[in-house]
Amino acid sequence: MPILFGGIEEKKDDIIACAKVCHAELAGLDKILSESANLAGDRLSAADVAFYPLLKILQRAVNLEDAKPLNLGFDDFEGLYPKIAQWAGRMESIPGYDKTIPPHWR
Repeated sequence: MPILFGGIEEKKDDIIACAKVCHAELAGLDKILSESANLAGDRLSAADVAFYPLLKILQRAVNLEDAKPLNLGFDDFEGLYPKIAQWAGRMESIPGYDKTIPPHWR
Protein backbone atom coordinates (compact mmCIF):
# COMPACT_ATOMS: atom_id res chain seq x y z
CA MET A 1 0.00 0.00 0.00
CA PRO A 2 2.32 2.71 -1.24
CA ILE A 3 -0.22 5.44 -0.52
CA LEU A 4 -0.13 4.60 3.18
CA PHE A 5 3.50 3.63 3.55
CA GLY A 6 5.39 5.52 0.86
CA GLY A 7 6.58 4.81 -2.64
CA ILE A 8 3.73 6.44 -4.54
CA GLU A 9 5.91 7.74 -7.38
CA GLU A 10 7.43 4.32 -8.05
CA LYS A 11 4.00 2.64 -8.03
CA LYS A 12 1.89 5.40 -9.58
CA ASP A 13 0.76 3.39 -12.62
CA ASP A 14 -0.06 0.36 -10.46
CA ILE A 15 -2.06 2.51 -8.04
CA ILE A 16 -4.08 4.04 -10.88
CA ALA A 17 -4.75 0.60 -12.38
CA CYS A 18 -5.81 -0.76 -8.99
CA ALA A 19 -8.14 2.20 -8.47
CA LYS A 20 -9.93 1.29 -11.71
CA VAL A 21 -10.37 -2.28 -10.48
CA CYS A 22 -11.64 -0.97 -7.13
CA HIS A 23 -14.19 1.22 -8.89
CA ALA A 24 -15.50 -1.77 -10.85
CA GLU A 25 -15.76 -3.88 -7.70
CA LEU A 26 -17.42 -1.08 -5.74
CA ALA A 27 -19.96 -0.59 -8.52
CA GLY A 28 -20.84 -4.28 -8.25
CA LEU A 29 -21.18 -4.06 -4.48
CA ASP A 30 -23.30 -0.93 -4.78
CA LYS A 31 -25.64 -2.87 -7.08
CA ILE A 32 -25.84 -5.74 -4.57
CA LEU A 33 -26.67 -3.25 -1.83
CA SER A 34 -29.42 -1.78 -3.98
CA GLU A 35 -31.12 -5.17 -3.81
CA SER A 36 -30.46 -6.17 -0.19
CA ALA A 37 -29.63 -4.52 3.11
CA ASN A 38 -26.28 -6.25 3.46
CA LEU A 39 -23.65 -7.85 1.27
CA ALA A 40 -24.91 -11.43 1.60
CA GLY A 41 -28.63 -10.77 2.02
CA ASP A 42 -30.81 -8.94 4.45
CA ARG A 43 -29.03 -10.13 7.58
CA LEU A 44 -25.64 -8.92 8.77
CA SER A 45 -22.99 -11.53 7.97
CA ALA A 46 -19.27 -12.18 7.99
CA ALA A 47 -19.13 -10.60 4.53
CA ASP A 48 -20.19 -7.25 5.99
CA VAL A 49 -17.86 -7.47 8.97
CA ALA A 50 -14.92 -8.47 6.75
CA PHE A 51 -15.48 -5.89 4.01
CA TYR A 52 -16.15 -2.83 6.18
CA PRO A 53 -12.53 -2.41 7.42
CA LEU A 54 -11.22 -2.82 3.87
CA LEU A 55 -13.54 -0.07 2.68
CA LYS A 56 -12.37 2.24 5.46
CA ILE A 57 -8.70 1.58 4.69
CA LEU A 58 -9.37 2.36 1.02
CA GLN A 59 -11.18 5.57 1.92
CA ARG A 60 -8.45 6.58 4.34
CA ALA A 61 -5.74 5.99 1.73
CA VAL A 62 -7.40 7.79 -1.18
CA ASN A 63 -8.18 10.81 0.98
CA LEU A 64 -4.58 11.39 2.06
CA GLU A 65 -2.94 14.49 0.62
CA ASP A 66 -0.29 12.38 -1.13
CA ALA A 67 -3.02 10.54 -3.06
CA LYS A 68 -4.91 13.63 -4.26
CA PRO A 69 -2.60 14.37 -7.27
CA LEU A 70 -3.31 10.87 -8.62
CA ASN A 71 -6.97 11.79 -9.28
CA LEU A 72 -8.17 8.29 -8.43
CA GLY A 73 -11.83 9.25 -8.72
CA PHE A 74 -12.99 8.65 -5.16
CA ASP A 75 -13.68 12.30 -4.26
CA ASP A 76 -17.46 11.93 -4.52
CA PHE A 77 -17.69 8.49 -2.92
CA GLU A 78 -21.24 8.96 -1.63
CA GLY A 79 -22.38 10.16 -5.04
CA LEU A 80 -20.69 7.31 -6.88
CA TYR A 81 -21.67 4.57 -4.45
CA PRO A 82 -24.73 5.75 -2.52
CA LYS A 83 -25.80 2.28 -1.41
CA ILE A 84 -22.35 1.51 -0.03
CA ALA A 85 -22.38 4.84 1.82
CA GLN A 86 -25.78 4.02 3.33
CA TRP A 87 -24.63 0.52 4.25
CA ALA A 88 -21.48 1.93 5.89
CA GLY A 89 -23.68 4.26 7.92
CA ARG A 90 -25.69 1.28 9.13
CA MET A 91 -22.48 -0.56 10.03
CA GLU A 92 -21.34 2.48 12.01
CA SER A 93 -24.61 2.50 13.96
CA ILE A 94 -24.01 -0.99 15.37
CA PRO A 95 -23.60 -0.78 19.16
CA GLY A 96 -19.92 -0.89 20.10
CA TYR A 97 -18.72 0.34 16.70
CA ASP A 98 -16.87 3.26 18.31
CA LYS A 99 -14.67 0.81 20.21
CA THR A 100 -13.41 -0.71 16.95
CA ILE A 101 -11.82 2.44 15.51
CA PRO A 102 -8.02 2.34 15.80
CA PRO A 103 -6.80 5.11 18.13
CA HIS A 104 -4.49 6.57 15.46
CA TRP A 105 -7.50 7.04 13.14
CA ARG A 106 -9.30 9.36 15.53
